Amino acid sequence: MKLGIKVGPQKQSINDLERTKAPFAEVWFQIDKKDAYDDIFSYLTKQNIDTGLHFWGLTHDGFLPSIAYNDQEFLQESVDLIRQTIDIAATNNFSYVTMHPGNRAKIRADFQTHVFTIASDPVETKTVEHQFLEIIHDLSLYGRKKNVILIVETVPLNVVKPWDGNRKTQTYPMYELPLETLQKGALQGISIANDFGHTAGNYISDSSEDIFTLLKKQTVALVPYTKLLHITFLVPPYNGTDFHSQLDDPILKTNDAVPNKHQMIELLQLFENRNDMWALAEPNGQHPKNYFLAQKLLQKNRPLTIIIH
Repeated sequence: MKLGIKVGPQKQSINDLERTKAPFAEVWFQIDKKDAYDDIFSYLTKQNIDTGLHFWGLTHDGFLPSIAYNDQEFLQESVDLIRQTIDIAATNNFSYVTMHPGNRAKIRADFQTHVFTIASDPVETKTVEHQFLEIIHDLSLYGRKKNVILIVETVPLNVVKPWDGNRKTQTYPMYELPLETLQKGALQGISIANDFGHTAGNYISDSSEDIFTLLKKQTVALVPYTKLLHITFLVPPYNGTDFHSQLDDPILKTNDAVPNKHQMIELLQLFENRNDMWALAEPNGQHPKNYFLAQKLLQKNRPLTIIIH
């Protein structure tokens, strides 16, 4: 397993890579702003750093791309944007593209204010599940022909406004396809990214024990298909929303965190001796510090063989 770091088009990311000497990087990649990534791509290729692209972007009229909504013009544009991202990964000899499964409604995204806005009525999962499975299979084959692995990431149920704001405020559904659909895709050969916090965010409960039980059950079920781990955790309220914090957050050592430090090690041990996958932390900043904290966590407890240099 390669332990890596999250990067973007900002100059700080190159400084982060130089500081950590990480052998792997995942780029937060916005396809409609692709020209902004020339410098970071040049650095990654020149330094021979194993790289994946996390697919983001907007359609021409400002919606999040999705292959889980049955508007044909919108669907075709979404497929084209994903294909373009795979092409860019292939051109740069990058290893993978990871993406969210997609929203069952049209959703506007403002990357400046960090606000998602529902712009249509949602369709039911049963209406679009076959469409998603067929298209993701075709996109996966497209990637394989170009030596790029397409990976679908687990996602939480809800969001707040802004998406990095106070999680104790009103929540809003994102209408993403459920874990059950991802499992069906996995059985058909689709690779999975398990974001621990996202997977845990599929369950709403007052009990951290119950949330972890369900998280572990899903993680075990997805182990054979998992190619990427995002090492994250949740804290109360367990209301289906996302959360990003530092790996030295004191709450990680308590039972309020899901997974807490002990449970995180327990989950990571499920991937022992897996040399065919990648992992990284996703903090709300200070990426080098959290890379070294993840490195210490894995080395101290030795649940995995990790590639550091």
